[in-house]
Amino acid sequence: MVEIDSSLVGGIGGALIGVAGTVLVYHLSKKKMKVVFEKTSISTMMNVHDKIKDKIKVEYEGKQIDNIYSFSVKIKNTGNVEVETLPLLFVFDSNTKILGINIKTAPSRGIGVEKKENEVESELKYEIDLLNPKDKIYFDIITTGNASEKLEVHAHVSGLNFYESNIITTKELMMELAKEYMLSTPFMPSVILQRLLQSK
Repeated sequence: MVEIDSSLVGGIGGALIGVAGTVLVYHLSKKKMKVVFEKTSISTMMNVHDKIKDKIKVEYEGKQIDNIYSFSVKIKNTGNVEVETLPLLFVFDSNTKILGINIKTAPSRGIGVEKKENEVESELKYEIDLLNPKDKIYFDIITTGNASEKLEVHAHVSGLNFYESNIITTKELMMELAKEYMLSTPFMPSVILQRLLQSK
C-alpha cells in the first residue's frame, strides 16, 4: 500500500491555490482594451406576402414598404482602459434601407456618437469619440427591404478585442485565464515547483 505524505498533499493544494491567485491577480491587473457587442433583439415587425403585394399598400413615413425589421444592439466597453475614436460599421442585407435610428448612451452624457458618410445604403457607419470602461451605447435600428435578419457589426482599432457577446461557463473562463497566463509566463512550471518546495 502506498502512503501519501499529508504535508505533500497540503503543499500541492497550497501551491495550486497560490498559482490560481497569481493567475487571477495577473488577469485583473493586465490592461485590456475590450469592447463587446450584443444583438439584444432582432424581429420582423411586418412582412407583406407576395400574393397580396399588388392589392395592399403599406407606407412608413411616406415611403412604400413590403417589410419592417427592428434591430437592437448594445455596445459596451468590457475592458479596463478607455477606447478613443471607435469606428463602428453595421452591415445588413444588400437591399436593406434604413428607415430610422434611435441611439442612447449610458451615461447619458460624455459619449459622442457621430454618424459618418457612407455610400452603401445597406450599411451604417458611426464613430464614438470616447468609450470609458463600463460605458454603453444602445442602437435601435428600423429597416426595410431585408431578405433576412442578417446583421454584422465591425470595429477595427489597433490593440482592440472587439467581439460578440456569448455565454461561457466558469470552467471555460478559468481555462482561458490559465492559458493566457501561461502563454505570457514561460516560467510557469518553475513557479509551481518553487511553491511546492517552499511548502515543505
